[in-house]
Order: sequence, then structure tokens, then C-alpha cells
Amino acid sequence: MRSLKLLVVGLVASRTAAWQRRMLPVTMQASQMAAKTALSDLQSGSDVRSQAFSPGAALGIGRCFGRWLCAESGAAANSLRVAVGQDPRESGDTLASALCQGLKEGGVSPVRVGLATTPAMFASCFLDDEAYDAGIMVTASHLPHEWNGMKFFTPSGGLNKATLAGILALDSGHDIHEPQMDAPAFPEDDFMERYTEDLITRMRSIAKETGRGRLHAERPFEGLKIAVNAGNGGGAVVVKVLQQLGADTSGSVHLAPDGTFPIHIPNPEDKFMVEETLRAVQDAEAHVGIMLDTDVDRSGLICGRTLQPLNRNRLVAAAAHMVLQRHPGGTIVTDSVTSYGVKEFIEKKGGRHLRFKKGYRNVIDKAIALNAEGVEAPLAIETSGHAALIDNTWMDDGAFLALRLVLELAAMRASAAKPDDVVLWSLIEGLHEPAESEEFRLTCSDNASRIAAAREIEKSIAQAIDDGSLKWEREEPNFEGIRVQVGKSWFSIRESLHEPKVIINAEAEDKDGIRSFLRDLHENCLQKCSVEMELSPVTKYLQA
Repeated sequence: MRSLKLLVVGLVASRTAAWQRRMLPVTMQASQMAAKTALSDLQSGSDVRSQAFSPGAALGIGRCFGRWLCAESGAAANSLRVAVGQDPRESGDTLASALCQGLKEGGVSPVRVGLATTPAMFASCFLDDEAYDAGIMVTASHLPHEWNGMKFFTPSGGLNKATLAGILALDSGHDIHEPQMDAPAFPEDDFMERYTEDLITRMRSIAKETGRGRLHAERPFEGLKIAVNAGNGGGAVVVKVLQQLGADTSGSVHLAPDGTFPIHIPNPEDKFMVEETLRAVQDAEAHVGIMLDTDVDRSGLICGRTLQPLNRNRLVAAAAHMVLQRHPGGTIVTDSVTSYGVKEFIEKKGGRHLRFKKGYRNVIDKAIALNAEGVEAPLAIETSGHAALIDNTWMDDGAFLALRLVLELAAMRASAAKPDDVVLWSLIEGLHEPAESEEFRLTCSDNASRIAAAREIEKSIAQAIDDGSLKWEREEPNFEGIRVQVGKSWFSIRESLHEPKVIINAEAEDKDGIRSFLRDLHENCLQKCSVEMELSPVTKYLQA
């Protein structure tokens, strides 16, 4: 295995105006400036995403990535192999082809693996003796169908923000050009078959340990009905794994890949996906429902008994319960918007909770850093459903998380005197939940305004607390924006990672509790902010 630095790159595509832009007459210098601006402007944290991304830009980023990979490894030209997968979006083939041409120009050898998942593309870098030197997934995850993107991997994992910026800058001195429409086909590999078999093998191995001889060695999910909602994304692979492990998946829905996402956006946080999965669980009388996002790096679950979703704080609690069985006393790293109940739940289970920042790369990198410092941190998880386990090579894998939670349920049922009394909800028994939970997204004119508005609001809150005009308390430690305790309730102010928005998250222990402190926040801080932003989400809530 070649050792390389962390790498995860994202890139986004549109099906419409992209090809028209290549017809604009420009000089060589203007082309180079446009290339530099376009590539850098597409960056959004550790991803690159947009609705307007041409095949020419896809080629340019492929070339940048190839040159970077060669430089990092010191390998000879064309000696490195890169696996390229894609989700079912209609623009996927065009972008994947352009990307492969760019990779070839950058000095590496691309291999197309067809319809895939993001976790599989990471796994392609280390799974077997034929491991690739890098893997790229063409996807825009849960974003609408007209978007597209790319995520890049090496054996070491994902890219950080600074490295991505450096890679995007590598093309600043090159002439940007559109890909050849009649370019020769690139080699293909049915890697997903190997990935699926490996996932089945690992689940059986974990079942032997967690089941302590009580679970069937080959079919540990025997007797469980599981309804999967793939949302017409790439999640059908999970059904194959479940079937091989003995589950009845006959109630599953929306498994056929369709890049237009005709029923709903594949997003475990989306209310329409939750409702559609609930119906599937009810119709099949399933024990569990599984929701998967487009590229299967996030998941959520439904309890068949309570017909309640296990997503957001509930998913964090369930995952913490699971990993603390194998890593007692471990530290669970979460994003910044988890509730007080999650902290209490983790501590009751014997673990420790570190509330960090939004962004899946942020929580993963923090967990990796803690382990390097000698602090056992077995799980990094966002309330969005992104989760990476130390037992899974820090792979951000929605399929693995869902399968492990079902396996935990199967083991608990096998140990119980009355198995039917044990349900998915049992994993989060004792989790305290707030009476109210809301999120308000306040739109600014641009990212510079977003930064300025967030800073000014944070400063005004801190001043109001310090001078005693508002009887609130700042929560510490805090690693993102500002988080404020109001009695037993709380709210936070932070910047969106990907959009020009200031975001307020709030939870209250009493009905109408959010309205009470939100009114004070609005009158004393929000409406006095000198930076213009759209406050209607807050005012409409207060007026309701």
C-alpha cells in the first residue's frame, strides 16, 4: 500500500449551460484566469460543489489531481491507478469521462467502476491485493438532481480544506480545454462486487463476536424484516448484503437507480424520505427501516415498533451505545448541535462526549487526532448521519453504520428471554429529548456578509451576557460560533459551511421555550445587526 496524505475532493456538475460556455471566445490569458477562478470558486470546505460545472472544468480538476498524486507519491507517470465511480445522476457519465481524460493528462491511469458508493471508492484504495492508489466518486450526495460533484480518496483517507485549495491551484498555469467527445473508452472494473463481498464477510465476523454464539454464523439477520429506502440512489447494494445475511428485504422501496430522484431527494434528514420509509415499514410490518442518501455515506433508521425515525440526535445516541460496547470509556466526537440529552446518554453508557464542529471531515479529523494523542475516540458522527468508526478505517459509511446497528439489535434479541420485546428503539432507551427543536437559516447576500453577520451577532450576544442585560450563559468549551445556555435550554449561532447563511439551532425543555428566548435574541441582537440578512424565518416563527 502506498502511503499518501489525506485526500477527499468534491466537484460539481450541471447538465445545461455547461457545454454552452465552451463556445465563448476568450484569449489564452483569459482562459487561464477563468480556469483558476472557476476551480477555486467551486471549493466548499473539503468539497467542491456547484450547479454550474463544465466538463472542461472536470477535466481540469482531474489533471490537477493526477499531477498532485504523482508528486505526492514520487511515482513514474502512468504507474498509478485511480478508480472512478459515480452515482446515477444523468450528468455522471459525461463528467466521469471528462474526469478520466484529465486524470490521463495528469499522468495517472483511470479505471471506471460504474455505479458505486462513496464508501466503496475509499475502500478501493486498500481493500485487496489489487488496491488502487486513489478512488474518485462522482456525486453530489443528497443535493438536487441537477447538481453533481466528486469526492476523492487515497489509502490515508480524505482531503482537508487546505490541501484541496492547493490542488485546485495547480491548474492556474494551464490552458483549460473541453474534453474530446470521441475519446477512447477507459478500462473498467466491477469493483462493487468485491466491496459487497467484503462487507458481507466483515458483518459475519462481527456477528460472531457480538452474538457470542447466539447468532447464525452465516445468516445473523435471520428472522428480521428490513425495509430499505434507497431513494433511487446507489443504496441497492445494502439490500444485497442484508439478503446474504438472512434478512427479509421484500418490503424495500425505490431501489432502482434513477438520477432524477422522482419520488424524493435521497436524504435521511428529509421529511419526505422519512414519511416514505415509514409507509414501507408499515406495509411490510418490518422490524427496521433503513434510509440511505444518494452515495450511501449517510443513513438513518426507522423503528418498526414505535414507527419513529432514528436520525439526528437519536442516531448519534444509538451509534454511541453500539461502539461503547466494544470501546468502554471511549470519547464520542460529534458536531456542534447535539443536544444535552446526547451528552447525558453517552455519559450514562460510560463514555465521554466531545461536542466539536459541523462538517464530517472536522469530526473525523478530530477523532483521529485524539487517538494519536492517546485518547480513545472510537466514533466520529454528525447529526446529519455522517459517521465514521475506528473499526471501519475511519470510513464515512452509511451502509456500515446501518448494518452494525441492525447487528446490534440482532445480538440483543438473541440474548433476550423475549426477543420480540427488543426493538430498535431499545438502543436509545433512556435518551432524554427536548420538548422543542428548531433550526433557522438566515440568508445573507454573499459569503463575506455571512462571515461579518455571524461575527457581529456573536459579539453582541457576548456583550449582552457580560453586561447582564440578558440572563444567559455562554457554553464552554465551544469550537464553533457561539452556544448559549438559557436555563435548561440552549441555542447556537454558526456559519453555514456551504452557503451564505447564518444558522441558528435551538432546543427548549418547555413548550414555547424557544419562542421566549428567540424573541430576546431577535430584539437585542438580530434586528440590530448592521449586515443585511433575511430574518423572515425567525419573524414568521415568532408571529405564528
